[in-house]
Amino acid sequence: MKTFCFLLLACITNIFASFTFLRSEKILLHTDHSDYRQGDTISFSGALLEATTLEPSTYSKYVYIELINREDSVLCRQKYKCDSACFKGELFLETDLSSGNYYLRAYTRLMQNFSPTAFTLITIPVNNLSTTRYSGSIPSHVYFYPEGGHLLSGSLQNVAFEVKDENGLPVQTTASLCKGSSDTVYSNLVTDSYGIGSFSFIPDSSSLYYIRIGSHRFPCPPVTSVPVLQLNQNRERICYNILFSDDDADTYSFMLFHRGAVCLQQKIDTAHRSGVIPFTDYTSGLIAGILLDKKNRVVSETLIYYDSWRSFANQFTTEEKAALLNSDLSRPIPDLALCMDSTNKLRTYLLTRKWGRFMWQDILQDSYDYLYKPEDVLALSGYVETESGRPLKKGHLIAINNDKGFTYDADILNGRFVIGVDDFKEGESFFLQAYNEKGKSYDYKIIMDNDTFPGVVNLYKEFSMGIKEPASSAYIDSFSIYHLPSITVTARIKEDIPSTKEFYGVNYLGEKEFENPSYPNIIPYLERMIGFEICEIQQGEDEKMSVNEKYEIRTTRGAALIGNSITRNGNTLVVLLDGYVVDTTWALESLHPADIRSIERLTPAQALRYTSLGFTGAILIRTKGNDKVEPKSKGVIYAPGGLSDI
Repeated sequence: MKTFCFLLLACITNIFASFTFLRSEKILLHTDHSDYRQGDTISFSGALLEATTLEPSTYSKYVYIELINREDSVLCRQKYKCDSACFKGELFLETDLSSGNYYLRAYTRLMQNFSPTAFTLITIPVNNLSTTRYSGSIPSHVYFYPEGGHLLSGSLQNVAFEVKDENGLPVQTTASLCKGSSDTVYSNLVTDSYGIGSFSFIPDSSSLYYIRIGSHRFPCPPVTSVPVLQLNQNRERICYNILFSDDDADTYSFMLFHRGAVCLQQKIDTAHRSGVIPFTDYTSGLIAGILLDKKNRVVSETLIYYDSWRSFANQFTTEEKAALLNSDLSRPIPDLALCMDSTNKLRTYLLTRKWGRFMWQDILQDSYDYLYKPEDVLALSGYVETESGRPLKKGHLIAINNDKGFTYDADILNGRFVIGVDDFKEGESFFLQAYNEKGKSYDYKIIMDNDTFPGVVNLYKEFSMGIKEPASSAYIDSFSIYHLPSITVTARIKEDIPSTKEFYGVNYLGEKEFENPSYPNIIPYLERMIGFEICEIQQGEDEKMSVNEKYEIRTTRGAALIGNSITRNGNTLVVLLDGYVVDTTWALESLHPADIRSIERLTPAQALRYTSLGFTGAILIRTKGNDKVEPKSKGVIYAPGGLSDI
């Protein structure tokens, strides 16, 4: 797959990365109701934002909306155009849908360069009226999330833990933190409905710690000597502190990110382990801090939510803030909107998550290759091969919208081409024809690029209410995410010739029209048809014309972008006699109607199947005894995915 690089932002002082943030987008998605029934129509609207600044995005102009079922299958995919970074649309729920939770997912091509966990995903309940949340009863697993990622001896640390049963369901219970054989450090540690609890303590490297729930014991992670990064907010300041072991004399790099953009980077050692960072000019958002060793490996990571006191920090609702925050995490936080105002609960949940939009190493390298370019225009792209299977080095390609008649062209270089086209609906198709440098069309093979869509990583199903959900296609451990690869949809190419609507007096004249003819030539018959006119050429009107050329057939439906050596301009139709180009004046004056089987006006897409001169269209004349005329050139019909909102 081809890659490209954005023009990256300038580096900041002392930063070893070559740019301050990776450009991406976020989508705020709203639906008209909170639950639906079969046969309902989901009306939705959304806003496309730049991921770091949360200003209206200027990168992409098109968004994809998908309806996903509980088995992680995409039931419907639609594409919408943004107007001033906003869009709206409708999606019909089939009457035979089974009851349960479905999911609406939104993303752009630019967002496909990053983790699918950053896509907007909202739950769509269908006939799901139950509010009973399934939970486990017998604890089977306890996951530990120490502040900074690990325990360090001799320093006060916050630790979150998560209790689940053998089926992965959360367990709401009471637990104790113990050490040694039976020494209780804390009792009455309570987990919530999602199985999450927390405690603070000073680990001792000489002791073994464990969580006790009834008669079950679950060992805590071992105490290490790796440094730990701690972050806290104090009004409009961020305070950082790095915990070191007594014998750690190494130097580390500390980087601080605000919504994925670098806002601080500096060297850290035991003599410079803490500090205060003014955050007056920053708005509310996720703060991520990482500590790197000399090999640029992340040794500690901590997340906190910065809640700005400034008035413009309230431009988003609580639900929108929660959606924006979840799209930056490795896993979404359940019912996040309900705990946005609870600093302690939000901090506990953030201990159980890591940064998820991109990998840290992506922003630490010298450059970043984007596999997917943001869509600011609709385009057709592909590859052209010669008869020998080699790329066509130079040439041009013509694309004609079969439904609207619009004509487009682009250069072919080393086999590749990209053609920007006007917006088109789902179901519209294009005729494509390739030519070499000399304008000749041979048996060239046009291979369209396949559409690639992201695999489904649905991490919301563990929070579902009322109906148990199948396991996700993604495997989740305490922090890491392993998701399915992207799904490739084969380009839809048809080899048949587009048919013409044959009806008398407009596009087509059949054999009955030429029985017992009363005219000596075909001019009166052509004058009955529409979409073109017969023009008599005055001598001297065109110096390049032969003295024998008296007539031209000119389209009345707009000129093509490209002329040719016979017509010399882009609005003249060629005449085909049994599939071969003939002189227009000769055909109009010499062909007798009694010898004609049919006359058909061809669209440009149809004409180009016969001749490379048919940019504007053609008049196809079939004579009696030639019932079938085979096209000579080898174009293709391509039906790409179009827009749903035109």
